[in-house]
Amino acid sequence: MCQNPHNAVIHLGHQNGTVTLWTPNLPHPAVRLLAHLGPVASVSVDPSTGGRTWNARGGNAILDWSQKGALGVATGGSVNVYTKPAIQTPFSPVVAPPLYLTHPVPHRPLSSLRFCPFQDILTIGHADGVSGILVPGAGEPNFDSTEADPFENKKARREREVKALLDKIQPDAIALDPDFVGALAPPPKLTTAVNGQHDIPYARLPRLERLRVAGKADETEGGDEDDG
Repeated sequence: MCQNPHNAVIHLGHQNGTVTLWTPNLPHPAVRLLAHLGPVASVSVDPSTGGRTWNARGGNAILDWSQKGALGVATGGSVNVYTKPAIQTPFSPVVAPPLYLTHPVPHRPLSSLRFCPFQDILTIGHADGVSGILVPGAGEPNFDSTEADPFENKKARREREVKALLDKIQPDAIALDPDFVGALAPPPKLTTAVNGQHDIPYARLPRLERLRVAGKADETEGGDEDDG
């Protein structure tokens, strides 16, 4: 199971080879797809695309993406790191994808794998504790101080937590397309039919017709003059 940081949707892998996408506002999966005929061992989301799911099938693999798009895979007693374009080439059952680096870990079993934000460090959790290795080019060198500041002090951290709570949206607003939050639907053009012709935009109607459409036309005086 993992979360897509782009839209906060939960990705869940199953033993029957399917991957389901869950949102809080639906009692059923928003998307259900067949990823593989075998069981899905691990799921991770590529931050560069925000929507593509990387699935490792077979074995007990642990996955994690870095901020610059490096993929760390912990399986067996080693940790392998793949980078672009090797991880984007079509899969070939004959030739294994080229490695960026590999690191054997004697302390088995491996339990977790995480890239350190804004640093070229990969942290590995295993039976005897925690180890770290350097992965050049894995961390994002440029950071936005308004979003995540690695040098913030205690006061700035408290202010960021308060601001995050104020900006927090309702769980029902979590959807596959996060761009709809805060968007406004375009107002429909006010039209009216005149003499059976095609609809005419409100701005091109005569003044009297615009007043009638708006409900401000005073036709009582004109009707009295016609009766006289």
